[in-house]
Amino acid sequence: MALQRDDTRRRYQHRLRVHAHSPGCGRGLAAQPPRPELARTERIAAERAGLPVPRHDLDAPANFEPAEPGAVLAGILERDGRQRSALAERRANLVNADHLGRLGAIWEGETAGLRTARYRHSVREWLPEGLHGALDSYQATWLWRSLRAAEAAGLDAREVARRALEGRTLAGARDIAAVIDARIRRDTGALVPSKWRPWSEQVPITPEPERQRYLQELAAAMDARKERIGEFAAETSPAWAVNSLGPVPSDPLDRLEWQQRAAHIGAYREMYGWDHETDPIGMEPAGDTPRSGPPGMRLGRR
Repeated sequence: MALQRDDTRRRYQHRLRVHAHSPGCGRGLAAQPPRPELARTERIAAERAGLPVPRHDLDAPANFEPAEPGAVLAGILERDGRQRSALAERRANLVNADHLGRLGAIWEGETAGLRTARYRHSVREWLPEGLHGALDSYQATWLWRSLRAAEAAGLDAREVARRALEGRTLAGARDIAAVIDARIRRDTGALVPSKWRPWSEQVPITPEPERQRYLQELAAAMDARKERIGEFAAETSPAWAVNSLGPVPSDPLDRLEWQQRAAHIGAYREMYGWDHETDPIGMEPAGDTPRSGPPGMRLGRR
């Protein structure tokens, strides 16, 4: 099928190839092996919806008739006018992402820019006006990371930036962002993350009400998932939890404390893909890259 357009200056020709045969069933087409990941996705979706699991027949009927190319194209271009908004699409994805590996990636993608903007504002507040452009340096990535580590340790990022800049000269600095970062790391020393706060207490402020609600829903979903991980660990006593925390206590209060601690470890494991059966969390992430792991969720060994 070809679409052509002529004008006085040039000729356009758009060619569209439409496959009217089903893969593996068309006349003259070589049969292709089934895609197991597609069948698995359909099976999982049907099970979640409580529907019969679809069967995939590998042998197509011999009298299979291909569709008309125009009908195939019409189906591709068909629109019913009920497209979901970006926010509705986000919420739909949130419902289907009940896993901290996915939820954590969404959270980081939604909050990283807001967090960086807040850190930038905190530093610019104490910088001379003519030096604001210095924060566009690639070294600023490390500066934002140091401020994030300071916040994870319970410090106020604005106060940390003030101590690094107020009354201290930047004359002669080749990279101002790097100098500020070095001062902060020297002033704060070796930071120890403070007690982990629920994601619901870490929701950044945004001027967009709809986005604010979405971030609150996302944080609530992550907290709920983390709680379920602890409950499941208390019911099943996985080896990694027993090795780290000991057997599940029989006393209800002790069991609850065990469950909450297991939730911390299990959430870390799920978020960062650590699936060793007996080792709770593996090695602590190194601190030699800006994205070597989130400060505050590095669960050290006891």
